[in-house]
Amino acid sequence: MKQLHFTLLLMVFSTYLMAQRDQTIFNTPVRVGGFGGPIFHFVNVTNDNNLSVANGGGGGLIIGDIFLGGYGLGNLSFAKQINGNDRNISIGHGGLWIGVTPVQHLPVHPYFSLRAGRGVVDVLNDNGRAISSDGFFILHPEGGVELNLFRWFRVAGTVGYQFFNSSNNATRLEELDLNNLNFGITLRFGAFGRK
Repeated sequence: MKQLHFTLLLMVFSTYLMAQRDQTIFNTPVRVGGFGGPIFHFVNVTNDNNLSVANGGGGGLIIGDIFLGGYGLGNLSFAKQINGNDRNISIGHGGLWIGVTPVQHLPVHPYFSLRAGRGVVDVLNDNGRAISSDGFFILHPEGGVELNLFRWFRVAGTVGYQFFNSSNNATRLEELDLNNLNFGITLRFGAFGRK
């Protein structure tokens, strides 16, 4: 009986040892993975305390604490006065997405990302047709907290600021005053790797 207990104890201990990653001076293991998921931004573009929602998605490759990928956001529609007329505005953009999630092995950890892309803002008439369009470049840094809900699912809550730069000024983009603070929720599904 003692031999059976010893054998079981040895099996449990060896399984525990095999599950651990070796810590070495050289050839340190690197976290590698990938993810994808939806993105939601809440922004007060009309300066009247009503939040508009932009949604889209993105994905990327994870190497260590850094991720690199792409994103697309659209469906941001709102009404604003231009030259004394109420007009509907529609915005969409996409591009490069980079970020860092330090100490991501903890259930709650910091989350930082930067989106840089190109997009189009359309001023629409009452029938939903574009009266004028303007291309723009956007830079969107954000920071916040990410929760590891499951091994395959993470949720980040962020605060960011979006900087718009018009390319041809057809819509008089500076009058729309789109540069402002926003709040975001990013859902990331994937294989986040283990160190």
